[in-house]
Amino acid sequence: MVAVIISATGETLQTTQRTLSEIQSYIQETKGIPVHHQVLSLQRDGVPLRNEDVTSEGPLYLSMSLNGGCGVDCGCCGLDCGVCCSII
Repeated sequence: MVAVIISATGETLQTTQRTLSEIQSYIQETKGIPVHHQVLSLQRDGVPLRNEDVTSEGPLYLSMSLNGGCGVDCGCCGLDCGVCCSII
């Protein structure tokens, strides 16, 4: 079981997926956060994971690369305000 902590909200997801692409797909399916906005790391302010195999026993931290806002009402920022993101 892999724990994924969403940095913006503190929410923790549990998944049995073991590869980076499987975990990212799971996050997209369950939370609606597009894969290209996901940055997964082993530490809260760590280097993004690039290895396909996730072998860590510790949690993964999910932050988002929005570059000025994602432009959709996905709620991934935790605001659920019903408007397009404008995060800078």
